[in-house]
Amino acid sequence: MGAMKKLHIVSAGTAEGSVNYGCETAPEVLLQSGLQERLLQDAWKLKLSSVTAVAEDNNYEDLGLRNATTLIPWLQELYRQLARNTSYDEKALVLGGDHSIGAVSLLATKQRYPDAVCVYVDAHPDAHTLESSQTRNIHGLPLRIAAGQTLAKYFPGPYYAPSEIYLVGIKDIDTEEANWLADQNIRHATMDTILEQGIGNVMQQVREWIGDRPLHVSYDIDAIDATFAPGTGILNAGGLTYREAEYLPRKLGAINPVAVDMVEVNPLRDEAGKTVRLAQELIVKLLGGEWNSYQDYLHSDMQ
Repeated sequence: MGAMKKLHIVSAGTAEGSVNYGCETAPEVLLQSGLQERLLQDAWKLKLSSVTAVAEDNNYEDLGLRNATTLIPWLQELYRQLARNTSYDEKALVLGGDHSIGAVSLLATKQRYPDAVCVYVDAHPDAHTLESSQTRNIHGLPLRIAAGQTLAKYFPGPYYAPSEIYLVGIKDIDTEEANWLADQNIRHATMDTILEQGIGNVMQQVREWIGDRPLHVSYDIDAIDATFAPGTGILNAGGLTYREAEYLPRKLGAINPVAVDMVEVNPLRDEAGKTVRLAQELIVKLLGGEWNSYQDYLHSDMQ
């Protein structure tokens, strides 16, 4: 008998780092509409926790970021829960909420695994600084926070070196972010790269880059074309197809990630639960499980 599989699931439902109102409901919807049951079927021993509201701190008011006085203390509490309450024999699954949670989720993994690397799947690099952000939304800053290059006073390291970050699926890239990718030699595969090389070649390069280092996967559902993922904040025209979107977690899931984020799912903007079901499928595959719709059909009353 193999070692028991343990998973710490943290519900981190917030929309305060964005304008994707409704994504704060995603953790409960994802868990209660089948994800929790499916993970139990896959023999995971689950530990569930969540981050509730914390006291507002007006020390962050002068930063000029949206909801900073409430969101930054909340993110700091999320970090504490992940770093202190996730044991080394547990994987971490963080259910957003918007992608602001990715900053502290990544940092908590780095605290547990100093040699961890990050694969960041997103239509956007999320690589602005406090000074460069035009939207003033914290969900546009996570990678720079995780790299220790913005708001480091509030989010301590250890941080990710530029060589420990790989972005996949990016297509909407601001000038500041493009300069950062080039100047810091950040590995990335844009949607053009995926079109030109194919998802198979791209993922082979990503897997070779990861090697045997601990892996954190931060997956933003808006990396996927809106045809397949309509329930999100920024609809993506020209994003990952379903085949690409589910191939990626199958290949990464085989590497056995130590931590996974699933963010920006918005059940209130979804169409007949399409995006929620897709997010559940991606999570199961990122955790090394199988999701076979045909087998589900054969065991249902529909055939």
